[in-house]
Amino acid sequence: MSVGVTRLGFPVGSGVVDTAVTVTDAPTPLPATGAKDRQALLIQNNSDSIYIYIGGSKVTTASGFKLHPNGSLPLNCHDGSVIYAICPIGQTADVRCLESII
Repeated sequence: MSVGVTRLGFPVGSGVVDTAVTVTDAPTPLPATGAKDRQALLIQNNSDSIYIYIGGSKVTTASGFKLHPNGSLPLNCHDGSVIYAICPIGQTADVRCLESII
């Protein structure tokens, strides 16, 4: 399944935390350390030509949720949730994370 750019409401509590992450061909946490009291996470694939794949700690390009270049994905997830991304072999992607804090 593929997802293009989405435009959905993003809950903003008392603030937001923004992080840039370089995703490689190994499962990479988004972000490396989740913000305390997070209520939502917005993931943006800031790369112009590289797809990323979203999932758990064992995500692969075959099993992950495919996110298009310049696509975004809003998720309701709390500070205990860890989301991972991976790129195809030999590629890296510039990814941005925006976390909403309660």
